[in-house]
Amino acid sequence: MTKDTDINATGKVYEIGYLLLPVIAEENVSLEVSKIKDIIEKNKGMFFSEGIPEMRGLTYPMTKAISGKNQKFDSAYFGWVKFEADSDVINLIKNELEKIGNILRFLIIKTVKENTIVANSKVGKFSFDKKEGKPKKEKKVEEINKVDEKELDETIDELVIE
Repeated sequence: MTKDTDINATGKVYEIGYLLLPVIAEENVSLEVSKIKDIIEKNKGMFFSEGIPEMRGLTYPMTKAISGKNQKFDSAYFGWVKFEADSDVINLIKNELEKIGNILRFLIIKTVKENTIVANSKVGKFSFDKKEGKPKKEKKVEEINKVDEKELDETIDELVIE
């Protein structure tokens, strides 16, 4: 047994952040999410938390080849799924996700099982108030730094699990 009792002896906690194509009808988005979950379950993973996909504007346009033609997208449905799985199946999950045509981009990272708190950095800095049991806003507002596409891609490459 590992020191962390939330993780079984061989499993690790991962998160898949994904962007679904904006051309998907809103009523069909849940079908695309179920394809992602099915892949996790098929590979003996156990998902336990997710963020319902929401349409969001992208920081920069992304290109995807569809039917032999490159198409640019400036918005997408963003969502995430947290799951526990053996590390030896992550490449299998990744390979199967790459075959889903309606995924614009995805990223698999190692993470922890604790709840995720999402804060909008444009609004201000947030931290977690353990006494109150909820996020609290700090008084100081952080300045938003612009990152060029190359630097962003390099950072993403460092975080991606191969």
